[in-house]
Parts: sequence; structure tokens; C-alpha cells
Amino acid sequence: MLNAATDAEVKAAVQKARRFLIAEATDTTQSDVLVAYTLLKTGTPKDDAYIQGVLKAHQKNFQSGRYGKNLRNQYYTAGVTALLYDALGGETYKTELQMIANYILEGQREVGGWYYPNQGDEKVGDTSITQYALLGLWAAHRAGIEIPVKAWNKAANWLSNTQLSDGGFLYHPNEASRENRSGAKPSLIAAGGSSMALCLRMLYPNGVIEQRTVQKRKQLLLQKNYKTYGGILEIVDITEEENQEQISEQKEKLVAISSGELSRKYKASLRLLGSDEELGLKQSVWRLYYLYGLERFAAFAAVDKVGDHDWYQTGADFLIKTQAADGSWSGDSNPDVSTCFATLFLYKATAKSIRPPRPDEPTIGSGLLAGGRGLPSDLRGVEKKNGKIITKSTDVPVTDLLAQLESSASADLVPLQKAVIEQVQAGQREELIGQTERLLKLLKSPDPEVRSIAVWSLARGNDLTQAPLFIHLIRKDPHFDVAREAYAGLCVLSKKLDGVGLPLNPLQSVAKGTSKELEARTWRAEAAQRWEDWYLTVRPYKERDDLQDLNKK
Repeated sequence: MLNAATDAEVKAAVQKARRFLIAEATDTTQSDVLVAYTLLKTGTPKDDAYIQGVLKAHQKNFQSGRYGKNLRNQYYTAGVTALLYDALGGETYKTELQMIANYILEGQREVGGWYYPNQGDEKVGDTSITQYALLGLWAAHRAGIEIPVKAWNKAANWLSNTQLSDGGFLYHPNEASRENRSGAKPSLIAAGGSSMALCLRMLYPNGVIEQRTVQKRKQLLLQKNYKTYGGILEIVDITEEENQEQISEQKEKLVAISSGELSRKYKASLRLLGSDEELGLKQSVWRLYYLYGLERFAAFAAVDKVGDHDWYQTGADFLIKTQAADGSWSGDSNPDVSTCFATLFLYKATAKSIRPPRPDEPTIGSGLLAGGRGLPSDLRGVEKKNGKIITKSTDVPVTDLLAQLESSASADLVPLQKAVIEQVQAGQREELIGQTERLLKLLKSPDPEVRSIAVWSLARGNDLTQAPLFIHLIRKDPHFDVAREAYAGLCVLSKKLDGVGLPLNPLQSVAKGTSKELEARTWRAEAAQRWEDWYLTVRPYKERDDLQDLNKK
């Protein structure tokens, strides 16, 4: 590609933009939450005076246990404020996030979308406003706030019903405007499509479930007594009274829109964007707002290309060419807002917030390093020896990095993961010895990324007595990526590079129509049994009861 923006140019552009925003961030304007979020995502410390000033200024929006008093820009501000609190550490701001979620949920129209508060009738929705309302709910969800399935389902149905036949979306869709097939701007296509992709993630968190599986659940609901474990239906013996409560609860949770329909719909939007030779950048207004929407769309849909276009390279080329000398961009609202949208795109802010990665991406590989997450962004700091990546040593001890992991419940964990891996690969493996208790505590973290790096680190400690724990994680850990990391860890502990004959990523090639939940469950059982059979042949005699004890948990 001629004149393609390089990684160095992108990093330089982000830093110039940060300097512009920092210089401009002298007061709390209507865009202050977006500025604070952008600065935080790109490296500004949480205790920065400006960020803390923004939080203090916005406390006026929380009064008498409710959010939204005298709120400017309504759901736009609410959505971005929720993203800011999530980036700061959602668990710390759970009270505020709950109030924001309540405010957003109360504003959802009966049809499923959102509009300006106290305006229009219940049948009116706004595609742009809806995307930011959903982003706010997503941020609250990430912090552990329970968002009713009904809210996601209503939004998904509204988006599906208002989407144009070619995959486009209109600003204020209604039956009359849908007859007008022109005017579907790229920014609105990205807004509607990304919102559907987000709803798909929220309604089907364990992966895509075919429509017939949903129908089967409905039949079981009416005919059988059952409970769910990790998305797998299990028939149970319960009393008639308990059965009625179970049916009532599950009826509320059943989703009416299928994953197949949502997937087809958002892919139609991707195709429409990809059909434009300039990927929508020829529109004259709202291009920067659109690019941030495109970044979110690609992140939620987990795609590297939109049509035949490398969406990130196309956007980066445009932004590098159009950045002003002072580091800003212009064109959308004021320069602060425009610069935030451009910077969040270049930084891939949404993609770096999403955990875990998409199910079909081999993020674990032969452990975190081979999966790519352990590679540093600057490859000048690594070299290859005997087919292995060796990272040059830096000055941060592994023990300090583990301490950071212990206090980073909702932070962007990828840099910390990379740092731990780099240090161990660079020769600090011996520092893991003596850290077993700390790593075992990390395994109790609610964050699967933290548990994954704990498993990775335990495996590099070469302590074979941890094998039963790894087998237990394959069977029982609630997150599939942790189970896969435990499998990879056993490969390291056992020196069996090919493992026990099972694929490390069994969901990568699941046949169409096969339940991924069932495939994952089958793989877990088989993998755990094979590793258990291996361990029984090598374990010390004094540990003869360890596997039985773990299996009782």
C-alpha cells in the first residue's frame, strides 16, 4: 500500500493528540468527560488533576441516589461517563454505575430504542443516541452491574426492525422514513451495526447459539424441569413449587431474537460499509464520529477487514494525513471532541477494553506468548533463538508486576500480561519460585485475564505438584480461555509439547450447526480425563489422593 501510515506515525499522532488535549483540558466543558476518557485510555494516570476534576464536577449529576439531574447531552454524556468510570476501575465506582444504568434503563422506549428525554412519543427512537445508551449499559455490565436481558433484547429487536434492507440505518427511523432508501450515512450504519454486534455479545455471552437451540430451550421450558450450568441445560429433580419459580425466572431470561438473525443483520451493515471504495470516508461531515463508531463496530464484530478493506489501515491513513500541526483534528463539533474520536480510533480503545477475545481467535495458542498477547509492541526488543522469542530484560521485577496485577481488577491488563511474560522470557523465571501463594490468590480473581496469567506463571514455575490444580481448572473454571490456558500449562509442566492429543482451540473449527457450548463441555471432560490419566502415572505416591480431593470441589 502506497503511503500507508506506519506504526511509528500512528504512535506519534496519538502523542501529538494527547499533548493537544492536555493543553486544552483546562476547564470542565461539555466535552470534558470524553476528553478525560480519551486521556485515561491513552496513558494518563487515574489520579491526574484534570481527570479527578472532571469526576468532581460531574458529581452534581448524582443527587438523592439518582443520576441525570440537569444532565447535558443526556444519553451521550451518560454513556461516556459510564465508560470513564469503567476505565477508572468499575468495581470502585459501582454505586455511580448502577445509578447511570438505572437512568439509561428508565429512558428506554417501549419500542426498544432511546430518544431525547421527554420528547416525541414512545414509538420514536434515535440510532445515534441508542448506541451511546447501549455503551453505557455495557460499561456498567463490565463492572458487575446486572443489566436485564429484556433491555438488550428490546434494543436488538428495535435495531433489527429499523434496519434498511441493504443493511443501512437512518437517524430517526420510522415506517415512513424506511421507505426512503437513500440517506443512510456511514456514521449511522456503523452506529446501528455496532449496536447489534454488542447486543449479540450481551445476549449470547458464551458464543453463538443457533436458533434451533433457542427453540429447544423453549420446549424444555414448557416440558421439563431444568437448570443451566455455563449455558448447558441440565435436567434436575425439583418440587412443583420450585418448578413454577424456575419457569417464571427463565421465561423472563429467554431471548426472543436469535443469534443467527443478529449476526446476519450486523454483517449486512459491514458489507454495506465495505462496498464503498473509500470505506465511507468521503462523507463530508461526522467523519471522526464515524471512525470511532467504526472502531467499535470492528471490535464488537471481531473483524480485521470490512469488505476488502483493512479498516484500521484505511482510517489511520486518513487521520495521519488530516491531523493539524497542533495535534488536533477538526470537523465534528469542536476540536476537543473531534480529536477524542480520532485518538480513540487510532488507539483501538474499544478493542483494548474487550475481554476475552473472540472465541475463534487463538489468543492462548501454546500459552499467552505464542498467542500474541505476550509480544511487545516494539519488536526491536526481542530476538529469536532456536525458534523461541526471547525478550531483552527490562528493570521491572516480576514480583512488582504481580503486585500490580493484584490491584488492577478492572484495568487494561494486556500491558501487565505482556510485561510478566517478557520478564520471565528474559530470564526472570527464577523469580516465580516462592510466588506460589501469590499466584494461587490471583486464581481467585473474578477476571479471567488475571486467572490466565496466574496459570501461565504457575506453569513456568516447573512445580509438578500444581498439575492437579490445572486439571481442576480445565474441568471447573467458569471461563473457557482459562481452561485452555491450564491445558497449555500442563503441556509446559509435562514437557509434552503436543499435549494429550486434543486441539488447544477446539472451537476454531466447529462444524456449522454444532453447539459451541456442548463442544467446549465435551473438550473439557476429555482433556481433564487424559491429563488425569497422565498424572496418575507420574505423581509422587504421597499425593495419591489429591485428584480425588479436587474433583469433590
